[in-house]
Amino acid sequence: ELDTVRRRHIAREGFKAVAAAPLTVKGVVHGALAVNQWTARTFTDEEMALLALLAEQAALALENARLYAEARRRGDRLRELAQLEQMVAASLDPDGVLRAIAAAAARLLGADIVQVWTADDATRLLHLRASSGSTGLPSVPETIPFGEGITGRTALQKNAIYVADVTREPGAFSAEWARRSGI
Repeated sequence: ELDTVRRRHIAREGFKAVAAAPLTVKGVVHGALAVNQWTARTFTDEEMALLALLAEQAALALENARLYAEARRRGDRLRELAQLEQMVAASLDPDGVLRAIAAAAARLLGADIVQVWTADDATRLLHLRASSGSTGLPSVPETIPFGEGITGRTALQKNAIYVADVTREPGAFSAEWARRSGI
């Protein structure tokens, strides 16, 4: 049964008959295939079955395209990681490797800014060694004590930390920086 808004749209377009089938794969709707007729007519059961079959084919084509794109992205990521691995194994320039890793992380994760910090256990400080991302932003500190800010906490706790909004995170060094830079 069509709602009144859709009925008005059909009347405005001048269609007399419409048949539609969902584009579904594994119970997920990816769209619809609609057939519009300018004249009044009845769609037979055979025509409706054909429409459903065509919608199924369209849905499979969309799903295949999505899977292909996903596989391609994964392949691109694996190639980039393999190139980084070769660089790490062959390079005597650790700063160059860290810059390449920061750039790769920015690309692979779609991040605006990536920073690589190295730890000095004697002083319990992290030192900024490489970064990738936007230029012209406010500067960040060159060192961060273990346990302070999100980056310092991850070093102290020895585990990954995720914060969705640093501007609302108590003790985040990057909160004020994020506000000033607008990211």
